[in-house]
Amino acid sequence: MSAPECRFFIVKTTHGSSLAHMHNYYGVTVGDEVRGLLYYYGSAGIDIFGKTTLRATVEDGGLDDSDASHTFLRLCDLSSKLPSRPPPAAACTAWRDHISELIDQHRIAKDIDDEALTAIVMQFISARDACTPGRYEIGLQMYEAISIGRVRGFLK
Repeated sequence: MSAPECRFFIVKTTHGSSLAHMHNYYGVTVGDEVRGLLYYYGSAGIDIFGKTTLRATVEDGGLDDSDASHTFLRLCDLSSKLPSRPPPAAACTAWRDHISELIDQHRIAKDIDDEALTAIVMQFISARDACTPGRYEIGLQMYEAISIGRVRGFLK
């Protein structure tokens, strides 16, 4: 991933995506075959196959595609292309509804033992209570930490 007039670029490696910035002006474009040690932090020689060799600094590595895209768009001042996030209060409501629905599905399916489900419910109550003005981010982090997935084979 690259953009004109932006010195940062994203390269997919065998260890996830890496964020790097170029030392010289030559641009890396989508589809360029890039070779070099792009999963280690620091300065690297990068061969853009069939075009040129340039110096770049790997700033971050092992990123998943979403994190890499968001970081790239922010650093290249292209954040208007990022999907908009709901306001914190709306995000708390969405999380509350989602986790509540999952808890109900697992309760009906009886696929989680009572002790584990009680622990999840207690986490849910703590996150719900924390999602208040001035503490939304704490509440959202608590919701994200709840380890519960969909019920297999459950039809709504």
